[in-house]
Amino acid sequence: MTQGSVYMPLVKSQQESRKHPRRSIIWRALVKDKKKNFFTPCIVLDISKEGALIKCIEPFKEGLVYPMMINAVIDHKKYQIYTMAKMSNIVLSQKHYKIGVSFIKIDPEDQSILENFIENIF
Repeated sequence: MTQGSVYMPLVKSQQESRKHPRRSIIWRALVKDKKKNFFTPCIVLDISKEGALIKCIEPFKEGLVYPMMINAVIDHKKYQIYTMAKMSNIVLSQKHYKIGVSFIKIDPEDQSILENFIENIF
């Protein structure tokens, strides 16, 4: 296991309710609010080839699309994955917001990295 990455298996009921398999992980990410010209650090809690669950201190507007960079660590290699992320399912949990995001636009190479990561665990 690498520093900055925590891999956990999915619970069977979680897998069955998802369109695409997700992997529980702990990766750092940045989300940019273009209007405020400000980057918000977030943690990616789980990820699939088409979306993720992130934890942030700042809320984002549901339904809006924001640039997002994910710092992935896979098999001791570091990757920066860039995407345009649509915010949905925003929930306040303790002192953080948990936000479901859909990847609206993602580079094909970054998409391939995610797909290979997800496929290698199932």
